[in-house]
Amino acid sequence: MKNRYVWILTLSSLVIFLFTSLTGCGPIARSIPLDETNVSVVISPNFDTKKHRKVAVMPIVADHKDDPYADRRGVVLASQASDVFAAKLMEMGYTVVERTQIQRIFNELQLSMSGMLSKDDLNKVGKLLDIDMIVMGTADRYNYATAGYSSASIRFVDTVTGEVLISMWSNNMSSRRNFTSNMADILKRRLAEKK
Repeated sequence: MKNRYVWILTLSSLVIFLFTSLTGCGPIARSIPLDETNVSVVISPNFDTKKHRKVAVMPIVADHKDDPYADRRGVVLASQASDVFAAKLMEMGYTVVERTQIQRIFNELQLSMSGMLSKDDLNKVGKLLDIDMIVMGTADRYNYATAGYSSASIRFVDTVTGEVLISMWSNNMSSRRNFTSNMADILKRRLAEKK
């Protein structure tokens, strides 16, 4: 009788483990690439791949208004998302300014890293950091079950004119964890098509 209970317990544990793993709720984290048809990319005719080469990547501003741990989790996720995007830009040949330099300039100018910058602020930051563009982004509707967001947008803003040179967004991310990496890969393909 005892062997039968052990066998049933083992079998049920295996079934639960397989079910949760296959549905994405278990200990095995799956990463499904973002579908390119769910990402809109608009590139301004004023974007020049030869001129616009040096960028500052701001932290991705994440919406965590319903999260009791928003201070810890929101900051970490925003930093990780922007770090991944910055690394992908470096792979594409862009020069990326270190975040501590960006933070120092923003502190000196008493600006917020939230991405709300006037044209004058953009000009000052651009001159002090010697950059062509600032990359800003937002992520919304965080899903705690998948540890990912449902929508996101990323903008490349010219530091001289204030014009949005590249705008990317997706409202159908199905809570992807690595959305910035996927969006950078999609951008790379779109820029290659533009040449």
